[in-house]
Amino acid sequence: MLRGTQLCGIELRGTQLSGIELRSTQLCGIKVRGTKLCGIELRGTQLSGIGLRCTQLCGIELRGTKLCGIELRGIKLCGIELRGTQLSGIELRAYNRVAEN
Repeated sequence: MLRGTQLCGIELRGTQLSGIELRSTQLCGIKVRGTKLCGIELRGTQLSGIGLRCTQLCGIELRGTKLCGIELRGIKLCGIELRGTQLSGIELRAYNRVAEN
């Protein structure tokens, strides 16, 4: 669990992240390639300049989250929940929407 944390310039390749909880966290300049993200909960989190390529996102919950300049390429999205979330400058390319809320 990360609370009130600032994560910048992180690069993840071929990584599996599960059961991650981020609260009041600022994520910027994150690069995620060939990564599986499962059971991620983001509350009151600011995401900016995130690049996701060939990434699988499952069971992601975003509450009161600000998403800016996010790039998704070859992404599989399933069970995504967005509540009170601001989306701007989002780019989706060749993605597979499995489930929609």
